[in-house]
Amino acid sequence: MADFREPTRRDRPAPAGSNPHPLNRLAGTVQLAGGSFLRLLARSYPAVPILLTGICLAVAYRTLRRTARKSCRGAAAVSEPVRPVLHRSMSLMGLHGGHVALQKMIHLQEAWLDEAALETASEEFRRLLSPADGRMNFSNLQSAAMKLEMSGKEEEAVEMLKKALKNAPVPEAHELGMLLVEMLIYMGNYEEALKCACLHDEQIADSRGPLYKAIIYALDGDVRSSEANYKDFQQLQVRLHWSDTPQEDSPLYDVVHDFEKFRIIVKNMKAEIDQVRERKIAKKR
Repeated sequence: MADFREPTRRDRPAPAGSNPHPLNRLAGTVQLAGGSFLRLLARSYPAVPILLTGICLAVAYRTLRRTARKSCRGAAAVSEPVRPVLHRSMSLMGLHGGHVALQKMIHLQEAWLDEAALETASEEFRRLLSPADGRMNFSNLQSAAMKLEMSGKEEEAVEMLKKALKNAPVPEAHELGMLLVEMLIYMGNYEEALKCACLHDEQIADSRGPLYKAIIYALDGDVRSSEANYKDFQQLQVRLHWSDTPQEDSPLYDVVHDFEKFRIIVKNMKAEIDQVRERKIAKKR
């Protein structure tokens, strides 16, 4: 059972004489606030969709970023790197419902604070793709893939996944294909992501198929196709995981069934994807 206690200053003491950048102090605030919200959902709604989580974190990010710009105005630049508060993978998990997604968001939030875990993500991902016993742990693979995204190394994940897919049996190929779709979405390669076979396999009832297609179409500006696939996603969620669906009088009901709120998170995710791409292009110049 995961430990959901709130981290304290004693848990993560600041280095002696450190003077963290204001944006990083704000980042820590968002991490704690986001963690509190996620833990509240984990206690109160152990199996509800968490679309609301992504919206709340996105709003917190925008608010704190505006505050940070004001607080840093006129201040001299410092050498401490400023890390992004939210990531594309966090937005994507905010769109996917279920207890497993909630737990992954909590675990990834902890990984975000672990520099060593992010640095060794490539080697971890490579090892998980070639397990000694021949059995892949897809939960661990998913977490390692997210760490690669958080490190800006999703291209490495795509390369390794394409290689692994060449000889993968059908069940494993489907899961690896879904991971590939996620990484391609983070890279902004929407057309290539949409062509992945796993999104069009009608033999496997997987709600990620219509969900990812809804996301890709929304990112690409095709609202009609996005909404159609989002409805398919909702229907499949109800059919496969009926206990995850909030009752009509639940405060989460409107959020889960509101396509416009879905578009809000996709819009925020697209902004982050575009920013990452622009930074990488600028770095190559």
